Amino acid sequence: MGFICATLLGVLLLLAPHVHRLPGWMTFLGTISYSLYLSHIFTVGYVYAVAARLGLFAVLPQEVLFFLALAVAMATSWLLYRLVEKPVLAWAHRVVP
Repeated sequence: MGFICATLLGVLLLLAPHVHRLPGWMTFLGTISYSLYLSHIFTVGYVYAVAARLGLFAVLPQEVLFFLALAVAMATSWLLYRLVEKPVLAWAHRVVP
């Protein structure tokens, strides 16, 4: 899996000079990426714990739970970006020119 991701990243980097504008979803992922990196383990773990407690692993396919956890992690990351990261960055730029 790591090799495939590295290869895709390499291809994207080679094509980057020819791309003038990134799609909106890529820009969004780039915006929330740091918050997603910091919070995904907690949010995914929480979703899986709630799913286990409710017995959803026996009812829903694993893929559905994965995409549910992914959606919750992305929503949480967006909230963290808007409510924490962005204000802290604005404050830091005022304090340290």
